[in-house]
Amino acid sequence: MKKQVAALLTLGVLAGIGGNITAQAATESADPTPISSSAWLHSDEAQQGAFKNTYYRLKAKTPAKLEAYRAKGGATVQRKVTLPKGTIISATKQGKYLVKTGSATTADVRYGLKQAVLKKMKTVGQGTLVLKIKTTQATKIKRPVYALPYGGGQLLSGGLKALSQVPKITSNQVRITSDGYLEYYPNHPHTVTGYENYQWTYAFDQRPTKSVKITKATVKGSRVLLYTKAKPAVG
Repeated sequence: MKKQVAALLTLGVLAGIGGNITAQAATESADPTPISSSAWLHSDEAQQGAFKNTYYRLKAKTPAKLEAYRAKGGATVQRKVTLPKGTIISATKQGKYLVKTGSATTADVRYGLKQAVLKKMKTVGQGTLVLKIKTTQATKIKRPVYALPYGGGQLLSGGLKALSQVPKITSNQVRITSDGYLEYYPNHPHTVTGYENYQWTYAFDQRPTKSVKITKATVKGSRVLLYTKAKPAVG
């Protein structure tokens, strides 16, 4: 398990530096706007988090929402979810608030915290945590060793060859969550049809076949080694 994870993380660093494009579930074309554009870099909310991940620990049980899309019509659906005290989240500070939007590329929480709500939503995609809380509701922490410095922690299996798949993705996904879990999502494309029959595709299952807590993380040169005790299937 350790060797496999290390190899995946080597790819993950490259994917993160590229703005996490290789691990995105959608197969839309990349935004052609130059990265040097201040408007693209500073004003587009979708880019926040792609260049700097900031982590916080919740001080108490906190209400939030999950956002996902309906397969037919492409309508955005949001449902309430409650995060336990102590949950580690990745969010962007905006004034007196910590914000995580549906379009943000920051790391998300584990499937176990989203499972019950996602099952009721009848949507496609893995569901994205959405929240806006006061900065006083969470404590800023140092980026965990297991977490990637850039992107949303979404990696592709298959080594460097997986990079050649973009924009079409056929590999499976390994996700490192903000709260310290490794999750494995099989490749299973789901097409969403939106306004005027515009279509986009989510490449992975909504439910992981594995979700394992990371018990230890160490740095060895350019590699990050992740350790787990068990590899249970998600029920």
